[in-house]
Amino acid sequence: MRRNAAFEYALLAMAVLTGSTATLAGVRISGSGAPVASEARVRYSAGANHACQVRRDGSVACWGGNLSGQLGNGSTTNQSVPVTVSGVTGAVAVAAGLGHTCALLVGGAARCWGGNASGQLGDGTTTQRVTPVQVMVRTPLPFGGFLDSPLSNVVQLAAGYDHTCALIADGGVRCWGGNTFGQLGNGTRNDALRPIVVPSFTLNIDPSVSPKANGRVTTVNILAVCDDGRQLHVDVVLTQGPASGKGVGQGQCTGRLESYPVTVAAHGPDRFLYGPARVEAQAIIREQGAIVDEQQWARNVEIESTL
Repeated sequence: MRRNAAFEYALLAMAVLTGSTATLAGVRISGSGAPVASEARVRYSAGANHACQVRRDGSVACWGGNLSGQLGNGSTTNQSVPVTVSGVTGAVAVAAGLGHTCALLVGGAARCWGGNASGQLGDGTTTQRVTPVQVMVRTPLPFGGFLDSPLSNVVQLAAGYDHTCALIADGGVRCWGGNTFGQLGNGTRNDALRPIVVPSFTLNIDPSVSPKANGRVTTVNILAVCDDGRQLHVDVVLTQGPASGKGVGQGQCTGRLESYPVTVAAHGPDRFLYGPARVEAQAIIREQGAIVDEQQWARNVEIESTL
């Protein structure tokens, strides 16, 4: 995705998202995508039974229920007046969930505290935290192993019942925590203890399929938008009654909507005929060899006559 388009997306998302969300509406964003300290304004967020405020000096204060340590002051004692969250400076926004809280800091980092049974604090554990911890990202290394590093370039945070999501400056979204209902958006029901990428590319299938004259080979066009510089790999299955076939397609992403033709050959004795059929596509996006996105799509199509 081109940078200008990504920032337009980020600004649009910040304008329309509501709820327990740490917004940066009215906060200037630097060229690197991080919020600028001098533009920070007072922000509030209310959870299930607690509330928090970003003070003008960049500290955070919370009050209310504290059973899970969501006030961040090093205790689990309820507070009827605001208490200062320990160790948070340079905050520009705050998001309160059911029993956890997260703050967005100048520079685009994030810190969270409170309940963590589902990994909603994003520190790689399920340990309750009564003071803030840094949200960490785990990246696989090319020759094995992992690299843990702080989540960066965040422009917005949203906290739910037991999960948290971050909007990144390039327009991407990462989520972590509970996933019982699929709220992390990655196609599974597995909790995530660290931020994972929400599939951000758009995948679709052209409803018109073009056959060759002998009916043994067809062309399925995959439509996709993915970030410039990344690579698309897609596996396609075409079925029509007893006839079926598979094909593989690859292409370079451009940041714009592109069509990627995939040749599908029939397996077995049955041929493809003119008329309704079904296509299933599974696509992955790679960046420097590493898988960064994955998406599946299926739709009914029409094998059209070439006459």
